[in-house]
Amino acid sequence: MDLQTELDDLHRADRHVALMRRCAWRQAQIVERLREQGRDTALAERLLATMQDTVTVACEHRALMAGLVTWFQQQRSRTVAALQAPR
Repeated sequence: MDLQTELDDLHRADRHVALMRRCAWRQAQIVERLREQGRDTALAERLLATMQDTVTVACEHRALMAGLVTWFQQQRSRTVAALQAPR
């Protein structure tokens, strides 16, 4: 593991979270349209709840990844500072 790999993974996670949010939003629109038509929304609502839960978990995972990126950045800063310190 290195900083660049973690940054790449974090950017990928950002894209995935954005995609999941768009999908959940579209599903919410479907639920609303079904409701307006007087149709049964139970299954569509269960799917929406699952999608929203998935977004929540993905955001939590992304936060852990961001923490790892921060740790790598701090380690690099400490290393640079130690190398630049007068001896």
